[in-house]
Amino acid sequence: MSLSFLVPARGRAPAASAGAIVLAAIFVACTGGESAPVQNPGDVHSTTHQIDQASGSNIIRIAWSQQSGVEGYSINFKPGADYVPDTGVDLPGDATVAISRPLPPGTWYFHLRTLGKSGEWTSALHLGPFVVIGPSDSPLETPGPSPTPTPAAP
Repeated sequence: MSLSFLVPARGRAPAASAGAIVLAAIFVACTGGESAPVQNPGDVHSTTHQIDQASGSNIIRIAWSQQSGVEGYSINFKPGADYVPDTGVDLPGDATVAISRPLPPGTWYFHLRTLGKSGEWTSALHLGPFVVIGPSDSPLETPGPSPTPTPAAP
């Protein structure tokens, strides 16, 4: 039994080593030697609601600055302050806005996790509470006809 398959062919080892060294040097130069872990955006804020102030609007809009190295975001609007979004991507990595569905009256929080291009998820970011006291986004009700005054009897 021969073990020659474990030893590289003579003319190929230096070229392969030189190629590996060049690739490693490029990786170190481009990444600083290690890839930076992804982080949640630092400027997440509501453009429609003030934290802990009642609002008649039942749709909450959240915004943040675009980040590099992001594959996507998992988000949710929930009543609880410490909900952790799942690892399903809800928004692409270039997203900078999240808009809730029409929410019923109550106290709501926005929750976000960021997925890096490396495949790693951040911990959850929580923003709120947002107090929804009623929908102002629904169509206005049309008032019924006014009662016709009846003349008083003489």
